[in-house]
Amino acid sequence: RDASSEKLGGTVTMLMAIGDMILSYNKAGEVIGWDAKSMEEVVRIDLANCGVTASNGKAAHVTAWMHPFTYLNKLLLGAEDGTLYLLNIRTHKLIHKFAAL
Repeated sequence: RDASSEKLGGTVTMLMAIGDMILSYNKAGEVIGWDAKSMEEVVRIDLANCGVTASNGKAAHVTAWMHPFTYLNKLLLGAEDGTLYLLNIRTHKLIHKFAAL
């Protein structure tokens, strides 16, 4: 692994811009955010530590995500098993887990 992959936490599978922040999701189950102007890391969230977990206790495999337009500092994460997670990226707290139907 080179220095850039260390900074990214591994293989990045998704990117998103929210306001002045760029977010990435990597295969290690982390969401990492950088200030879009300075490119300094401003947030790093281990999803398993926040309760975004699969039935095996490891970080859920996120396959989709979005930022609900009027929800400040929130991400809606969709896992491969159909579960949805509403996460506050500033406090690193899981707000709600929506079970798959």
